[in-house]
Amino acid sequence: MNLKNKKLRDDYIDLSKIIISLWEKKFLIFIVTLIFMVAGYSFVKNQPQNFSYELTIEDVKIDDLSQIFPWFVDENTKRQLTENFNETLIANFLSTEKMKEFEKNYQKDSNQVNININQIDNIKKSITRTKSQKISKPLEYYRIQLVSPIKLPTDFLKSYINYLKKESTAKLKNNLYYYIQIEIDKHVYHLQIAKKIDLEDPIFLKRSIPQGNSIVINDNTYLYYQGTKVLTQFINQLEELKIKINQNKLDLNLIINIKSKGKVYNQSIGMVIFISFVLGLFLSIFFIFFRMIIFR
Repeated sequence: MNLKNKKLRDDYIDLSKIIISLWEKKFLIFIVTLIFMVAGYSFVKNQPQNFSYELTIEDVKIDDLSQIFPWFVDENTKRQLTENFNETLIANFLSTEKMKEFEKNYQKDSNQVNININQIDNIKKSITRTKSQKISKPLEYYRIQLVSPIKLPTDFLKSYINYLKKESTAKLKNNLYYYIQIEIDKHVYHLQIAKKIDLEDPIFLKRSIPQGNSIVINDNTYLYYQGTKVLTQFINQLEELKIKINQNKLDLNLIINIKSKGKVYNQSIGMVIFISFVLGLFLSIFFIFFRMIIFR
């Protein structure tokens, strides 16, 4: 019985002795924990750092493009062209090749910084479409988040947005040229008919309407009744319209705000330091506890 009690006493560790031992080794615990924390901090600081940016770009509306739309384009077509404008702008912004293309043509002067094209592949982009809460002036805009391994000057980002705006404008103009050319081809066709029947001045089309029936006349079918003079003038107006659209620079201020959010790291500094603190504290206490058992 005494032998059994002695064995139990040998296996039993007094809690008070543990606390006293830990208190006596408090400087060792502090130093080990501090070393781990410094090592964790150094690890994060030596990791590749990134730069975070937030851009706010206004969503283009039909009214914004009204200055460039021809008078004969209907509302559905205007809406579709406006959506295409926005989609082209955002798609180009997400394109890495577009940014590389822009950087190659980027004019470098004393106020502009050369961007390393090889690092552009590592720029992360995300876009969300948001509505403002202002009831008096409802506004839809795009919030763009950029995380870049290289520092991007504000002038570079502004110039890049304006560059993409020109790209979207060029595509919009090409679409408008397409619609204008359809109108020109249609009127040229009817002009040739008018010339064949030697019709210079416009005349009204009169048709007998049977009693009880109504006949709807398609204007596009009978455009040659406008005569060669009117058709020629209209075609010339359409050709002039193409020139005016080409000269229209479509002055749109899409940029609402560009904000630099400073340096960011792949890992949170606070989280790494906390983990290092816990790990250092645990290992130092474990080491002291292990020595107590071995040299008991």
